[in-house]
Amino acid sequence: MGAPDFPAPRFGTERNLQRETAGGKVALVAKALHRPQMPWQRYVSDIVNEIDPATGHPWYRTVILCVTRQEGKTTLVMDNGITTAVTHPDDFLVYTAQNRIKALARLERAWYPPIRRHLPGMLEPFRGSRKPGWVGKSGNEHLLFANGARLAIDAVKKDSGHGDTALRAYIDEAFSHKDASIEQSFRPTMLTRADAQIWITSAAGTTVDSTYMWEKVKLGRALIMEAIASTRIAYFEWSNDDGDRADPATWATCLPAIGHTVTIETIKAEFDSMVNDPDDFDRAYLGRWPGIARKDPEIPIAAWRNCVMPEGFKDYPIDYAAAPPVYVVDTSPDRAWTSVSITGKSSDPFAEVCSRLAAYENGTAWVVEFMDQLRDAAGGSVIYIAGDGAAASLQPDLEQRGWTVVLLSSPEICNACGAHYDAVLRGAFRHIDERNINAALAAAVKRTVGDRWRWYRGKSLGDISALYAVALGYWAFLLRSSQTYDIAKSIN
Repeated sequence: MGAPDFPAPRFGTERNLQRETAGGKVALVAKALHRPQMPWQRYVSDIVNEIDPATGHPWYRTVILCVTRQEGKTTLVMDNGITTAVTHPDDFLVYTAQNRIKALARLERAWYPPIRRHLPGMLEPFRGSRKPGWVGKSGNEHLLFANGARLAIDAVKKDSGHGDTALRAYIDEAFSHKDASIEQSFRPTMLTRADAQIWITSAAGTTVDSTYMWEKVKLGRALIMEAIASTRIAYFEWSNDDGDRADPATWATCLPAIGHTVTIETIKAEFDSMVNDPDDFDRAYLGRWPGIARKDPEIPIAAWRNCVMPEGFKDYPIDYAAAPPVYVVDTSPDRAWTSVSITGKSSDPFAEVCSRLAAYENGTAWVVEFMDQLRDAAGGSVIYIAGDGAAASLQPDLEQRGWTVVLLSSPEICNACGAHYDAVLRGAFRHIDERNINAALAAAVKRTVGDRWRWYRGKSLGDISALYAVALGYWAFLLRSSQTYDIAKSIN
């Protein structure tokens, strides 16, 4: 097989050939619409439409695409959306752009004409209507397909998407959003659909004005660099931060439509017209992000927010019937703060483990009595503590009260920090968005230990006991769930 006829993405999810894909269906629809997919579009479609062999549903629940301008991004979205509509009777899909006016213009001028012209039989005929399949009632504009599927637009506001169960949500031109309100409004409508998929697509923005998309970019880059193979997020980015902006060789690395719908001569003309606005050229055609980014926590904030327990599960985040919880006690080096975490099986079916703080209080004098109360309320008899941390001094008092105390070694702590980090990136962990854990994450920095790392208590900008408590809790829960783990060995 020869080299692909497009530049490889700078960061990109790779095709898993062990999974079948429905990408061929998208290619057939694109061809029927008289706009055959470019190689880069087929490459992305094949990956994002990989099938989970266990369920028959799409493997990827989230698709993030950041690609330079005029490369066919929105056409790729349309091809996938139309394919989904014509193959899923009676389902609901929703599309947004910068605002409702832009989304309506795209629906009427970009989505609708090729379907009406080339696949009119796919649209609801509406006898006597001059525009079959087009529902133009103000505030309710949508395409209605002959199989009952609907493709609608929505406004960009906090209550967008409410009232309908969506199979697909397409957030296009995501650079225009400052926060995640639009995504947070759609995700609850997709919660009951195991086959749902949300797309977040954009060209580069600025790290000042496009904070929503910038966080997605940082999340995607982290997923690719950490090689989180089990993630349900597909990420693709075409960009070039280092090359000479005036060199066509630089352009060729990050413009996947060159030689298809875009030419070097066209980009040269754009460069000449924008010579006085280099940041604008960099953003549009090199995928660069002008501006100074806010400092991101060591765990990308977008990944952390993606792990917040959905609203419907926040009251009962842990399924105690599925598995007994584990406890972690962690104390700051100055003994000013102590955190107690409780970790168990997540009640959200789309994640494995959930942690929450049972307590975050001053000092340590309250801990032993509190743990006895917690045991009476929730059961359990084992407490995990960092063996080299301040909370280890509580071991004798806890053991006198009948607790089994497992002191984790430094290598085990490193393993726990790394495992928890990976779980957050792939969305396998849940928390309930607690202020004290969020503050600990914002303050934490890493410390390298050999060829691994752990959270650095001495250099962090505040107390990080809450972060340690949930990280150790995640790892301890998995260990406790494994039949190969020998608690006695850890105690000794």
